[in-house]
Amino acid sequence: MNTTKNRIIIATILIAVALLIGTIITLLNRGGGAIVLYTAPKDVTISVDGELLGTKKTGDKIKINNGTHTITASRDGFTSQDTTLTVSQNTESKAYLTLQPNSEAAKNLMATESEQYNLEFVANRGADQSVELLYNNNPIINMLPYYGRLFDIYQAPSQLYPQKQGAMGVRIEAYGPVERQAALEAIRREGYDPTDYEIFFVPLEYKTRDQE
Repeated sequence: MNTTKNRIIIATILIAVALLIGTIITLLNRGGGAIVLYTAPKDVTISVDGELLGTKKTGDKIKINNGTHTITASRDGFTSQDTTLTVSQNTESKAYLTLQPNSEAAKNLMATESEQYNLEFVANRGADQSVELLYNNNPIINMLPYYGRLFDIYQAPSQLYPQKQGAMGVRIEAYGPVERQAALEAIRREGYDPTDYEIFFVPLEYKTRDQE
């Protein structure tokens, strides 16, 4: 009898602990940080993960939960643009979004002196951020391009996350399985783990003298 009661008590305690841990994790995920928006043109409509937030001005700050989010900027007469950012607890990220005009009214707006200055600022800061994120997220870039015997290794656009800032792929051009393995070994010799990167292979074909 006592054994049964003890089991019930232990089971109750374990359930309570599991519920407490789940609650803590949920609260932490809801904490989040903020994203500061820098956009050209200055006024755009912002959506986060498909949820419409309304019109925002460049420099506005939005609160957002922890995790990876897609920020989309749109405006009539412009081609929409989105970017993917990862937000951590109590951090502040910056989103640089430059929309391309596709109407006469939009082109005239972007030709004004005020929008020109803003465009230059957003584009330059966005480019700087992209380069910084690229190098921080992908240290392997320091060894690229790499030319080996019967294989080459290049930086390439990410196929998995084409819109994510700081994302890139590693393109290996090789003749066959042996050369592919040699390319991976070359990456390891340089001090990088191939499994940390988005690697894809492109086959090369042997050429005869007649083909050359």
